[in-house]
Amino acid sequence: MTTSIIAFIAYGVAVLAIGLWASRKSQSTPEEIHLGGREHGKWTSALSSSASTESGFVLLGMVGMGFSVGANAFWIVPAGVFGYLLMWLVLGPKLRQKSADLKVVTMPELIAVSTGGGRVSRLASVLASLLALTFLCAYVSAQFNAAGKALSVQFEMPFWTAAVTGATLVVVYALLGGFRAVSWTDNVQALMMLFALVALPVIVVAHLGGPAAMLEKLGAVDPKLTSLTGGAQGAGVLMATLPWLMLGLAYPGQPHAVARLMAAKDQSVFRPAAVIAIVWFVLIYSGAVTLGMAARAGFAGVEEIAKDPEHILPVLAHDFLPGLVAGVTVAAIMAAICSTADSTLLSAATTVVRDLRTAWIRSRTKGGSTEMRESATTELMLVRGVILLLACVATAVALSDSTGNVFGLVLYAWSGLGASLGPVTLYCALARRPHPVAALAGLLVGGTLAFAIQGHALDLLIGFSASAGAVIIVHFLATRLGATPEPVKE
Repeated sequence: MTTSIIAFIAYGVAVLAIGLWASRKSQSTPEEIHLGGREHGKWTSALSSSASTESGFVLLGMVGMGFSVGANAFWIVPAGVFGYLLMWLVLGPKLRQKSADLKVVTMPELIAVSTGGGRVSRLASVLASLLALTFLCAYVSAQFNAAGKALSVQFEMPFWTAAVTGATLVVVYALLGGFRAVSWTDNVQALMMLFALVALPVIVVAHLGGPAAMLEKLGAVDPKLTSLTGGAQGAGVLMATLPWLMLGLAYPGQPHAVARLMAAKDQSVFRPAAVIAIVWFVLIYSGAVTLGMAARAGFAGVEEIAKDPEHILPVLAHDFLPGLVAGVTVAAIMAAICSTADSTLLSAATTVVRDLRTAWIRSRTKGGSTEMRESATTELMLVRGVILLLACVATAVALSDSTGNVFGLVLYAWSGLGASLGPVTLYCALARRPHPVAALAGLLVGGTLAFAIQGHALDLLIGFSASAGAVIIVHFLATRLGATPEPVKE
């Protein structure tokens, strides 16, 4: 236990040190505050974006899904590869160029400015901001819940103490170094996640006698667990695979991931970053599902695992690894949690300060517009204040349900952001002259469905398709009717 604590403390000190180092860098312009000065190379872009989207969802949630549904969960791997290709090779280059040309630093700003900056454009931007804030707060709560689960199992502390400890660590280094600290720590955290989900699955599968023996034992528990289709046949195969495959559609709707695309230093980053990100994704998700399957094959009766499969990783790390290595593994869980919690907190705070606050000031100014003349220092302090406030709210939500399902809550936020913001982000980044009414229609349709059919097996696919359809139809009608958008105000 002592060595585990030492390893965890060392991780905490390391990320705080990175936060302090990042705080020495200039934060005197909006681009420096919200995008780290657009200076990310291929490694930081790839690992930071990947770690910020693949959170406690993979180290706790996907391991738990491997335990619950077996090999069927492997379908998330091609889904993620598709999503990464969409992000890095289709959206990324266009978004990086357009955001720099228009001098925008957030997704709602992109929507407002690229569609002309008029009244409808601003309304679409406000709606996008509200949707982003709602789902990002759910995302953060899920991460703090995951922190409570991981630390309470490994260090035998109360859930509330564990959740507050994780939240405090995230908030402190995010406050210190802002976007740069969040991105730089994501690099370290991505490598720690890779270690945990390659080393531990290998050790546990070897303990069970190797892959063949593990699959044999798993089949004895339930033959469906070794089937990629979960035992489904005929038309049932589609419903067994499609809910996994559709998850890749959601990547363009994640504000914390889109910010990493805007932060790339130039166009040369995207192709190599895509390779790095995809290799990392395949390794950690394959490892997560394999570990869950191995736990079902040999350790389903362990009390903590039987009670909640999302405890698998910390329980097996505690039982199979030397204290120091177990501590590093638990620190890797915290790394996954922190890498998403910090990014989503920062994105949510940026949305409040940069987008919603600007819209509120304009609404109270005669003529509906105003020039933001405040100093970067004021904007930075406001972002820090909102980070602290949102972290307190998210922690309170996490503490209200210590048995909450991390996988389910993250999936809710992931699908909601993907369905409501994804099609409109693609439209505003890729279209030469996106129309404000088309963007607003996409947000209204996608946002409404994100809430109305939440929990349906195909909620993301239905919401994304309907939103994209609304964008296409309204854009076509507006163009045919000659209702051209206002010229972009650069």
